[in-house]
Amino acid sequence: MTSKKVTLFLMLLHMAVKCLGRQQYPYVGKYSGKNNAEFSHYALVDGTRYRFSAKPLMFDEAVQYCKEHNSTLVKISTPTEHDNVAYFTEFIRTKNVDMIEIWIGLKLDKYDDVASIPFPDISGLWSDQTEWHNLKDYSNFHDKEPKVEGSLFPVCTQLLYRDLVWKWDNAWCISYISIESRKRFICENQGPNSAEIAILANSIITRYNKNVRTDATQIRKTALDMESILEASTENLVNSNQSLLNKTLSVVERSLGNYDHTKKKNLNEDLPRIKIEAAKIGKSDAETTRKIGDDSTTQARSSYAEVDTNLHKELFSGTNNADLLLTSIVYRRPEIFEGAEERGAHAEPSRVLTNVLSVDVQGIDVSNLSSPIRIVNSIPHYNTSISLSSSNTLFSGVPANVLQKPGQYWDDEERKFTVEEKCVFWDFSKSSWSTEGCEMLPDVANSSGRTFVCSCHHMTHFAVILSLNSEYLPAYLDVVTQVGCWISIFCVILTIAINIYIAELRTKLAHQILNNICIAILAINLIFVTGIDRDERKVRQCQIITVSLHYSVLLLWSWLLVKGIFLLRHLILAQHRISQLSANRFLRISATVSYIVPAIIVFPTAFSLEDYYSRKYCWITRDPMIYTILIPIGVVLAANIVIFSIAMYNITCGRKTFKKESSLQDFTIAMRRAMCMMFATGIPWIFGYMMLLAQDATSKEIFSFLFAIVNSLQGAIIFFLYCASNKNVQDLVRKKYQNISSHFGLSCLHRRQEQQLNSSKDDKQITEMKSQSAPPTSRPYRTTN
Repeated sequence: MTSKKVTLFLMLLHMAVKCLGRQQYPYVGKYSGKNNAEFSHYALVDGTRYRFSAKPLMFDEAVQYCKEHNSTLVKISTPTEHDNVAYFTEFIRTKNVDMIEIWIGLKLDKYDDVASIPFPDISGLWSDQTEWHNLKDYSNFHDKEPKVEGSLFPVCTQLLYRDLVWKWDNAWCISYISIESRKRFICENQGPNSAEIAILANSIITRYNKNVRTDATQIRKTALDMESILEASTENLVNSNQSLLNKTLSVVERSLGNYDHTKKKNLNEDLPRIKIEAAKIGKSDAETTRKIGDDSTTQARSSYAEVDTNLHKELFSGTNNADLLLTSIVYRRPEIFEGAEERGAHAEPSRVLTNVLSVDVQGIDVSNLSSPIRIVNSIPHYNTSISLSSSNTLFSGVPANVLQKPGQYWDDEERKFTVEEKCVFWDFSKSSWSTEGCEMLPDVANSSGRTFVCSCHHMTHFAVILSLNSEYLPAYLDVVTQVGCWISIFCVILTIAINIYIAELRTKLAHQILNNICIAILAINLIFVTGIDRDERKVRQCQIITVSLHYSVLLLWSWLLVKGIFLLRHLILAQHRISQLSANRFLRISATVSYIVPAIIVFPTAFSLEDYYSRKYCWITRDPMIYTILIPIGVVLAANIVIFSIAMYNITCGRKTFKKESSLQDFTIAMRRAMCMMFATGIPWIFGYMMLLAQDATSKEIFSFLFAIVNSLQGAIIFFLYCASNKNVQDLVRKKYQNISSHFGLSCLHRRQEQQLNSSKDDKQITEMKSQSAPPTSRPYRTTN
């Protein structure tokens, strides 16, 4: 490798290292065609456009030239701006190594006799007429510069490439040798403000007519208007009308989808900030993989989609056309989607890492593809070792220990922050990013950056985002919840066993309702402790767990409502002798409604909603949870609170026998009945709603702890109130135990007596048998002499 190549390589490496950690990277492009006479290259950085002149001019001529093109000679006020301009100039210098001097827009005042002053007092004026002073404003001169004393001509400032870096240097604005005073230069201008963005957006919207085919001229005008919008700074984009930007993005997509390709076969509007493309694909092209979007070989930041053989065949399977129109839009300023995003109080902040690529096929339904489309996104390396809050104002307020690197982080208040890189698509109906139908494949790292590969089962606007999710989750709450759930599992099993085994309880309506409540609690706790954590390798299993848990929660609250109605029926209607359903009929109707209504809510929701399953747990997302969990539970909870209040009045003040001087025993009985009713109707779940409404960390922690205790120990509390401390149940269990014991004791006695009787009979038989088998006894005879 030659020394010149080594020098170039080191310079590029140096600039790349300096750019690490910046929020934006200059997008550098090259002008072509008629623009070549004015400017050769351009760079885009956060609403500022830098344009590099195609010819050298003297300083004052350069100032006038920029003014004629609605811009100013470049002004550098911060280190970031210097890095951006230096990055831009170094990119161009690699194409033209002899270019080492470039005008910037600072003209210096002359001064004399500065030999004794280490840091001379120098002032100047930028081309936009703002003052500059070296002791209070930013500067980046080479060592021992500037030297302007005793100058015969006005002194201006240039960027000078020396010692492998671009830094400032003074130079004569004019000289006798005009060629020495002519240098290339950079013009800069700012994009439109919020009011001008609205005018341009409305122009795009009013131009579109869904009943009239769009021609190439209209697409060109739309592209130019969108290019102007994308010239705006991030601040102006974010502060613009959110719904207007979202509608504008939708109209641009629909305009391209309505393109009349019969007049012009292919369309390609490639502007600095947006690229609009439409190309025909034929049925005979099935054996080749078609790419559409940015060319990754020429752009440091690019996004393109691949239509492979399987997808190609699927697209043509539903049509008899010989060819189809494949369209794409590349947004090289994804900040416009920050302005179009609906940011509610609970929205997860995110930053778009890549370009945004829109892909569609004219006249074909591409909402549910069997063969996914691959989107390849390339970006320069971004610094994962800096804090997220310093990378973007969207993450202001995030603790400094939360980095841009994907992972989980905790702060002192025991909040968990999850940083993720996600493949997403733009959901126009919600004005936000969604992951539904998209997954990220293993990415590819290389020396110049990273390549994200996404696979999606539909076509729309795609991107890769860096998202942040936070949740208040003290570590001890997880332990409390796990222990409480296992205790509840044991207790509800015991409660169900007692209610089923003892006939006197098994036939009572109150205990039959209680059994169904316990079955629902058992299902919730078992599913929660064994399957709530999401495993990306078991997606189908997680979906089944989600649906089951959703159904079990609604089932529990259906039976809690039944319990409330039963209390109303038993304590109030019976006292006033209002006609009621029989117990068996009440139970049959309650069971039918309680088991069927949750299924009617859960299964259509699960199969119809695209954004149903959570990406973090085996549980549902926020919107389905609000409409199918929080609202129904809130209604049942409110009804049960009313019933509980009425019941409490009836068992205390409303009783005819109630006296002010009632004994402590009466009060204790009333309170125990109240506790039974309160937990059987789910009233303590109100702590969960208070947790959601709490604004400060202390209140949220208190209600979180109470909700975790009550929710996880609900089964144990029901067992204690309805079984362990209930005297009637105790007597029935004791009586059942005594019957079992006495029955077991009598059985043992009978068996023992029978064994003894059998043993005696056997002994007698043995004796008789022995006597019968013995030889006859002979008399002793006496011998005689």
